[in-house]
Amino acid sequence: SISAIRFSNTSTRLRAARVALRGVFDNDSGKWGVEVAGVRIEPPRFCEHTSVVVASLTHADTIVNQLHTLGYPPERVLRLR
Repeated sequence: SISAIRFSNTSTRLRAARVALRGVFDNDSGKWGVEVAGVRIEPPRFCEHTSVVVASLTHADTIVNQLHTLGYPPERVLRLR
């Protein structure tokens, strides 16, 4: 799908910049366990010593609030704009 292609391109660029992409959080339980470009989709959860990049333009505020509720401090949540 187009989303998978875009994600693949983004993950390739992140790796080229030496950013360790460990996984993707998604609230859609139908996507959990699926791998896209070698990256596993998981339910949102708190991971110690981890930063999160929010790549949604339409739901970013809701996602950021959810991440804060899960325990991620503001300095560990980066919003792409």
